[in-house]
Amino acid sequence: HGYGITEATGGVAVNAGPGVVAHPTSVGRALPMVDLRIVDSDTGIDVPPGGIGEIWFKGPNVISGYWNDPEANAAAFTDGWFHSGDLGYLDDDGREVSIEELRHDLASRLAVYKVPTTIVLRKDPLPRTASGKVLKRQLRDELSAGSVSE
Repeated sequence: HGYGITEATGGVAVNAGPGVVAHPTSVGRALPMVDLRIVDSDTGIDVPPGGIGEIWFKGPNVISGYWNDPEANAAAFTDGWFHSGDLGYLDDDGREVSIEELRHDLASRLAVYKVPTTIVLRKDPLPRTASGKVLKRQLRDELSAGSVSE
């Protein structure tokens, strides 16, 4: 299952493999590097999990605008977020996880020496270049400076 639109060069979210069995009516999670919101289209404010609203998204796969059509662009974009015109909702399935839960899960899937010794949980997206690559040097600098906590 999935969700896509021409303005996003096809795909925005996908539900595959075990996810289809666990959530058969879901279109899945947003693809990597796609940010997705469910918004009250009258106010532009995110609706709470489970609330129905308009699907807005942005990412490197989304068009930057309609050719020579400033009126359409003004109607379809807010601060880089594309307004799909489609309605949807996000499940709140409790995706909050602790570092110990992650370590336990990783230990059940990886050899002992492959389980990371340091795990950092971030609320902010990873820093990226204009082409979408993760800025590893910036992450190393943040860790070295102690600006993130384990």
